Amino acid sequence: MNPSKPPAKLTDLRTFIAELEAAGDLVRIQAPVDADQEVTVIQHKVMANDGGPALLFENIKGSPYRLVCNLFGTLERVERIFGGDPARVGPLREAGGDGFLVVCGATAALAASVAAGAHGGITASSNYAFAQAREVIDRAAAGDSETGQEALAALAGAVERHGVPGVKAAAALTGREAGLPRAPLQPPGPAALAEIEAALRAAGLI
Repeated sequence: MNPSKPPAKLTDLRTFIAELEAAGDLVRIQAPVDADQEVTVIQHKVMANDGGPALLFENIKGSPYRLVCNLFGTLERVERIFGGDPARVGPLREAGGDGFLVVCGATAALAASVAAGAHGGITASSNYAFAQAREVIDRAAAGDSETGQEALAALAGAVERHGVPGVKAAAALTGREAGLPRAPLQPPGPAALAEIEAALRAAGLI
């Protein structure tokens, strides 16, 4: 998506869903699915594949309603609905008035967002690479939006493609009390854990 060309205005959720489906970025699931844990497991497995598509569950057991999730599972989809240009952070902050703070939630957009006026970031990467995330924020606030950003984004990609279990494993490996993933999620398997450990080691965090 070209951030210099904002998307057409989206007026409601149905319009957004239709746009995602037309772009091949939404999957309809017609099989009966239980909203208690089963939906969560499916979503997390999909998200582990580089964010995956948005999911529209059309047959929730015991419910007359459909369920859509993972709408904002990728930066591209966030861009699609919110405009995609970190430079919009400044005008948004100004429109909010005194005391209104904008924070970034995506490691990939951290430096650019701070450089554009975001107050800081609340990112998953802060759970296992806090010092690196803080350095990116501080440097971006001082005018350097490049140093450390690419390396931090690459590390986040290696860890967070394994979802919440990956983040918790990375936090534990870097000496934090992370605990186990909440059921029905399971800790990363040996191969995933080895990948996470290698990424952290390459980043000098363990």
